[in-house]
Amino acid sequence: MWSPWVGQRVYDILPALQAAAERGVAVRAVVLPPREKEERYEPYVQALRQAVKHVVFLQEQHQKLAVIDDSLTFLGSMNMLSHQRVGGRREVMAVLRSRHFAAHILRHERTDEFDRPPTCPACRQQREAALRGSGSNRRLHWLCPPPCRHPIRPFPDIDGGRNQRRAPRRPQP
Repeated sequence: MWSPWVGQRVYDILPALQAAAERGVAVRAVVLPPREKEERYEPYVQALRQAVKHVVFLQEQHQKLAVIDDSLTFLGSMNMLSHQRVGGRREVMAVLRSRHFAAHILRHERTDEFDRPPTCPACRQQREAALRGSGSNRRLHWLCPPPCRHPIRPFPDIDGGRNQRRAPRRPQP
């Protein structure tokens, strides 16, 4: 699940996430690092981290996406972990039932890397993901949260992955 903002709605979803994890389901959440949010959201992030063992921080994240059972994909504008079910906002999620599409999204979003975020050898904290570089060299990297300055590590390239170097395009005839 990719949901940048984590708010009080997380308490409505945590029981389902915990039950899934207890059944052996691989539950993963990708959210904004706490320092990119207002301090009042920190308790919600901590509740998520206590309930879901696999929370990854992605700097400047904006995706709103969930893949369930490798076949059901929710894609849209709703922050699932923060927006209330009723009221003000008019958010939307498209639901697609396709194992092929779910596999494509998981590969494109680089869950191969998000499944195993490294720990920094210097500060011993879990590294965060972030885009670094510019133009065609802009790609995802693992880096340490401030104040650690340990060297960053780029995600390895894979076919169909997001934010990575691409093979040069062939000229059109």
